[in-house]
Amino acid sequence: MSDEPSTNAAVEWLRSGRDILNSLEQPPTGVLVTDDFVFKDRRSGFNFGHIEGAATYLEWLAHTWSLTDDRPHFSILEIVSVHGHRCAAVVMNVDYGNGMGVEHIECWRLDATLRRANLTVAFDLDDRDGAIAELDRMHAEIDDELESPS
Repeated sequence: MSDEPSTNAAVEWLRSGRDILNSLEQPPTGVLVTDDFVFKDRRSGFNFGHIEGAATYLEWLAHTWSLTDDRPHFSILEIVSVHGHRCAAVVMNVDYGNGMGVEHIECWRLDATLRRANLTVAFDLDDRDGAIAELDRMHAEIDDELESPS
């Protein structure tokens, strides 16, 4: 049995965000990510590449609504790992309601306020080792920030 917690601020932020997204009738007009937010898609095959900035991420997120006649449904199927308060890896499912859906691992990092995300990296479902290594890297960057002089 692991002493590692199964939740943290990042997981709770993700759960809240999922609930908000699932309640919307139309794509969101604002997201709780930092202006310098980065999304990196490391999945094999079709993926969305590298997305930088809150506005670009919002455009991409709105695009997910165009893939269905209704709206996508977001689910967190599993918490893979958490590091500190700000980093979490989860298995995410996006169901487009038209027979199309995707499951993958997403690593998320929140900013210091614990209210906005500043980095997300997506991995294939079978790349747990890659996701855990990324989560370790994300958390190490936080530690480096704390140790760096202002």
